[in-house]
Amino acid sequence: MAAGYILVVTHLPREQWAAPQIWPLYRARWQIELHFKRLKSLLHLAHLRARDPRLAQVYLLGKCLGALLLEAHLHPLRQLTPDWFTSLARPVSLWRLTAVLQETLCQAVRGVLTLARLLAAWPRLARFLRDAPRRRAQQLVRAVELLQSLAGA
Repeated sequence: MAAGYILVVTHLPREQWAAPQIWPLYRARWQIELHFKRLKSLLHLAHLRARDPRLAQVYLLGKCLGALLLEAHLHPLRQLTPDWFTSLARPVSLWRLTAVLQETLCQAVRGVLTLARLLAAWPRLARFLRDAPRRRAQQLVRAVELLQSLAGA
């Protein structure tokens, strides 16, 4: 941000995209960047545990499988408590939720904690998983709404 202005450069055709339409798209793109950053950090994708290319591929594919499993478990949780995810004032922290789901997945693999036990405790987890009230509107909820409207959902 320079002198109160934000410069966003795009290759989108000017005839099809007006300037006010670009900013919400940029915000949605930023949410995607944050999603990858969250997965990279929580799943430790920056540190390969193998030097051999074949082992590195197996390692990364296992991490990708774990990320897909985490995403698959997010959908039922969104349906269980949709207001947690659509709240502009106090939304779910996807960082904390992903960390809890990742730990639950690890515990399930180890046979200690199951998804059923997590779901049983779900209503009591609100105060740990939701952000504190904010003055600034939550951007992810708006980005998801924009993407759904563009997709015709």
